[in-house]
Amino acid sequence: MKKKIVSLAVVFMTMISSIGFAAQSKEHSDWGEDSSLNEQEIQKLIYDVGMEESEINDYPVQVLHQLIQNDAKKIATNYKVVKEEAIQGLSGEDIDGGTLELRGTAFEEKSDKKGKKKFYLYGKYEWTDSPRWGLTDGISIGYPVSNKWTLPMSANGKVKDFALRYCHKPENVDKKWKCSKSYKPKDWDPGVGVGGEIDLEAMPSNNLHKGYIGQYVYTDERNSGSTNIKFQYGHQTWGGNVEFAIFPAGLSIKPQSVSEVIDFGIEFDY
Repeated sequence: MKKKIVSLAVVFMTMISSIGFAAQSKEHSDWGEDSSLNEQEIQKLIYDVGMEESEINDYPVQVLHQLIQNDAKKIATNYKVVKEEAIQGLSGEDIDGGTLELRGTAFEEKSDKKGKKKFYLYGKYEWTDSPRWGLTDGISIGYPVSNKWTLPMSANGKVKDFALRYCHKPENVDKKWKCSKSYKPKDWDPGVGVGGEIDLEAMPSNNLHKGYIGQYVYTDERNSGSTNIKFQYGHQTWGGNVEFAIFPAGLSIKPQSVSEVIDFGIEFDY
């Protein structure tokens, strides 16, 4: 009888430990990472950073930890869904296109430079249904030169604090996302923004794709105003390279270099 009581106690304590462990962590959308969020971090993202719980999966855990560490405050966001038009197949049937989800967000963070304001600009893309074409797409962040924002630079004159992540996996297959990351923009220009190139993995043909572009910018703490940030996604249905150009709204994707350019902008006071 004593052995049974001890066994039951062990089982009970194991259950309690399991429940306690489950309460400390929460499943997060896979971005090819092994790390996760605990409940305290999720609460900080919601109540301190100002994110909606539904937004959290749009960010890798690494980026979310960075936002918490830097005392970030969300100041603007925009979400957009674009559906490719169906086309007619050779036998007359309709062939559905892909579905693209886009989110552009700006955060103000605790600055690591004296006398400067610091902002983090983040643009996320995700093909939740496979696009018909998996070629070379592009994504950009653009803002007016009148903002007087500066890009952080390395000692050898290269843009710092830039990131472009691309992930892919077959649709309807329970696999981890395979991800790659670049820290060098495809193009940039002082005071107007950055752009990146996305090589969509074409095989298998049912691949899903997602990723983000992120960039830090600084401005004088006495500088203030209202601004628009122009995020763009350029989708390609023929071969070729994505090109960028400078427009009044900032660095943008050159329309002639891709099949379609999709804007998703935000506005805020700074």
